[in-house]
Amino acid sequence: MSDRSTFEVIKLTGELDVARKEELHAALVIAASARAILLDMSEVTYADSTALTEMLRFSTQAERERIPVAIVATSPQLDRIIRYAGLNEVFKIFADRGEALSYLESAS
Repeated sequence: MSDRSTFEVIKLTGELDVARKEELHAALVIAASARAILLDMSEVTYADSTALTEMLRFSTQAERERIPVAIVATSPQLDRIIRYAGLNEVFKIFADRGEALSYLESAS
């Protein structure tokens, strides 16, 4: 197990759908050894139920490991999808990367 001394930034772009499930899963598994995690989804244009399910699974792991996670979602469409899926109940959602990093600094 890592000493969790680092912040992990995962930059996601484009469409997150079933074709990218393994890529998303691999990124989230690697991040699980960090002290805090920023999921930068500011360049994500679409997320389907496969991506949202993968993120929900990850939220369970992060919560169990007590790793704070923040999501940056600047697109109104993505923000609406995140909230519809209930991810705003398990992750802190921010429209600004600076605010997200400030939150993670104080939470970790």
